Amino acid sequence: MIDLTIGWRPYETIFMGEKITMELRPLKSWAFYEIIPYLDNPNPRKKDETNEEYMKRLSPAEIEGLRNSSKELHFLSAKIFPEHVRNIENLAVNGMPVTPDIIAEESVFMGLAIEISSQLGVITSITENESKNLKGPSDTRKSTKKKAA
Repeated sequence: MIDLTIGWRPYETIFMGEKITMELRPLKSWAFYEIIPYLDNPNPRKKDETNEEYMKRLSPAEIEGLRNSSKELHFLSAKIFPEHVRNIENLAVNGMPVTPDIIAEESVFMGLAIEISSQLGVITSITENESKNLKGPSDTRKSTKKKAA
């Protein structure tokens, strides 16, 4: 028997020097297919590499691709966050608790929205075998024999 747990899990990060916490849920299939093209980075940051070091080693084309993906992730977060992000703590705007919608819609939260989107991709954890299926059918040729009537 296989018993999968698909539910909310805690996540914490640092934003503007403060620890904030929230709960994230693995992506539903519609959200996964929307977001996955923007999470594939052929030249990711190395484990102990700073942002500055990372940006210095990227080509202008890679930087432009990263900017475009970041922009698209931020736009998509408005669509994806309502069903996948909740209970954000230790963060307020104008004295009111922040909501997933605010993070998705306000430019000051662009970096945070991208980080959360990336984390949603991580916790969805598609296996290598499953990711091969995202590329479409294999090139295996179909039989040319006709079925008997």
